[in-house]
Amino acid sequence: MKNLARANRQRKLAALEGAVNPADQNKAMNNYELMLKLLHEHKRRLKTVQSSERKAEVKAQFIPEYRDYLAGVIHAGTGQQNDVLTTVMLWCIDAGEYNQGLDLAEYVLTHEIDMPDQYERTAPTLVTEEVANQALKFIDSETPVAIEHLERVSNMVAELDIYDQVRAKLMKAMGITYGKGGDNERAIAHLKKALELDEKSGVKKLIQEFEKAQKNSAAGE
Repeated sequence: MKNLARANRQRKLAALEGAVNPADQNKAMNNYELMLKLLHEHKRRLKTVQSSERKAEVKAQFIPEYRDYLAGVIHAGTGQQNDVLTTVMLWCIDAGEYNQGLDLAEYVLTHEIDMPDQYERTAPTLVTEEVANQALKFIDSETPVAIEHLERVSNMVAELDIYDQVRAKLMKAMGITYGKGGDNERAIAHLKKALELDEKSGVKKLIQEFEKAQKNSAAGE
């Protein structure tokens, strides 16, 4: 699977050389190479940071340096392999910049762009898991992941092939988020889906809690 993904990625990179307009293609490649150099330098600096929280903060500082370039990539709409795009996509999610991260993710998934070789999983799986992890991590914080972001991810990967355990994690995050928003019915439905996908998803007690809350709410009406 990994070798096949690498072959697909290399084929897409090779396609960069087949442009109709060589001048435009050379300009695009030069910009891409410059951004790869910047990315390499930023990765080097990130390796010197040990704290995960601090790394997220540093990524947030780096992201603006890529915005204009990535806006141009998306506007061009070629769907060609781009390691800068896929890496910054994950940085945005890690840094809590979900709107931009999911805009990039939508482009990546639509064009079936592969992740860089260092990542063991596909783009749909990584996006789903990273957002779900963030949602579960910050579920009780002052800045939880909004249900709209979770719904957007769910819609993006609804018809895509990802691990059941990863989809279950997203369903769990959505269920808890709905529950905290007072929507017990949706909370239970998503948590039950998580359990269906992965018996070890850790949602059984949560289902019981929200079912109890739902009954209490109905009794008080």
